[in-house]
Amino acid sequence: MKSILLKWFSELDKPLLLIPLPLHQYVEEQSDYAVIQKRFEEFNHIQNLFLFDPISYLKEYSIEDRRKFRFNHDEHPSPFGHEVYAKIFKPKIEDLLRLL
Repeated sequence: MKSILLKWFSELDKPLLLIPLPLHQYVEEQSDYAVIQKRFEEFNHIQNLFLFDPISYLKEYSIEDRRKFRFNHDEHPSPFGHEVYAKIFKPKIEDLLRLL
């Protein structure tokens, strides 16, 4: 995957915002996210690539609220989850658009 991403990044002629979406196991602290963060940080110094890792923003919510980010019997984001992601991503997207 790293090779594919590096090739793609090398072909960019516009800024790119890369947002790794953590699986619910990481958001709900059932698994350790540190290894995932480390892998994505490898891309942190690529020109025109802006990495935004939302995990710390997501963890500002209570565990009960984080559980509501997804449906009860489905891993896909719930309407509440979409609302939270949009709230967190919006400032980063706006920052990137100012660069264009």
